[in-house]
Amino acid sequence: MKLILFRIFLLLFIVFINLSILKAQTDKSESTSNSVFKAKLSYLSNSVYNGRKDSLEVPYVNLNLKYLNTNGFYIGSGLSYLVSSYAQRIDVVNINAGYFKEINDHFDFAVNASKSFYNTNSVSVSSEILGNLSADITYTNSLFDLSVGSSASLTTGKSDLSFNFDLSHSFSLDQDDEWSLEPEITSNIGTRNYYGGYLKTRQTKKGKKKIVPGTTTTTGNVTTATVATIQALNTAQIAILDYEISLPLYYRGKKWGFFFIPTYAIPQSPITYEATVKTTITTNGNAVSNTKKSTALENIGNIFYGEIGVTLKF
Repeated sequence: MKLILFRIFLLLFIVFINLSILKAQTDKSESTSNSVFKAKLSYLSNSVYNGRKDSLEVPYVNLNLKYLNTNGFYIGSGLSYLVSSYAQRIDVVNINAGYFKEINDHFDFAVNASKSFYNTNSVSVSSEILGNLSADITYTNSLFDLSVGSSASLTTGKSDLSFNFDLSHSFSLDQDDEWSLEPEITSNIGTRNYYGGYLKTRQTKKGKKKIVPGTTTTTGNVTTATVATIQALNTAQIAILDYEISLPLYYRGKKWGFFFIPTYAIPQSPITYEATVKTTITTNGNAVSNTKKSTALENIGNIFYGEIGVTLKF
């Protein structure tokens, strides 16, 4: 625990050093006087993606930095530091760039491209996603905000296509509109090649280090080797992935902000996976193999998780 606290303290120290550098650069450059630097530091209780999570909890301390130009273009980067009981490390680093445009009083449009770099021992469900390209359009009126988006994700050797539908509304909690409560309902639909890749690589990970798959035992002159593999079926089919209900609380000041986002995810469409167990018995140099296959349905359940953090703008 002391080691975890020390590393979190070190991470916070690095954050504020970076903020100081960015602030100095902003003050010295007239060309960026109308642009904005944003920084976000948060704690995420568990890494959940499309209603799926690993059997191990994956809690993160997240740091994100973003530069927004006045013409709507932005670039950013972030890292997620794993603060679990089984490992403490930088688990993923990402870079991103995009463009945001207010079309009129009711419509906004945004596109974003991102690239992620996961630790080889990461057990995050999204750890097989290498990059993502997304676009969404949002309609806003006095009653609700409706956002419709689509994205294409590149996984190891395959790609995924997904769509999301988001309905929300902002309730102001004070006269200055600094505090707000913004209930939100989201539905995610798409393919799951990323999940098939996750199931395949997860068998060789313990979260802290890689392991050798299978077991080998020797009794006298007889050696028995067993290797088990799991393969997800029909991951290229489009399906409803999950529904998510969240109740974000925001404080948006002139220079800093605060947020707390509790989320309840309801996964849908459990996949069918095939388990293959190959047993090889070697006696005096002669090997005989036997392969057994079986299918099972993914075990899914509702998930509650949350994120809390602060933002700085300068």
